[in-house]
Amino acid sequence: VLDGGPSVPRLNPVTATLSPNPKDLYALWHEYEYGIGGRKPAKYFTRAERGRNKCQFCRRNLVWKTVAGMVKSGNTAQVAIDRIYEVYGMLPLTKMCNKIRTDMKNG
Repeated sequence: VLDGGPSVPRLNPVTATLSPNPKDLYALWHEYEYGIGGRKPAKYFTRAERGRNKCQFCRRNLVWKTVAGMVKSGNTAQVAIDRIYEVYGMLPLTKMCNKIRTDMKNG
């Protein structure tokens, strides 16, 4: 209980939805880290919010995990995304997500 002290700042409620069509991996990463268009960053979605966006979230989560893993191993997000483009080329995001999913399943 706070006795007249400063209260914990509360975030304004923001929409927990995903962008309908991010243009590239850089926008996709920005959506994960910071949110797009005033939306809540995807990394802060609750279980219920992830469930409301389940199909999109699951597909994009593969890319986010890939970039996050590369960042964790010492790369910047920019370098990580550039390396993903080197491997998969300039595919549309849906096709790239599908290829990443296939590669993850096959090891």
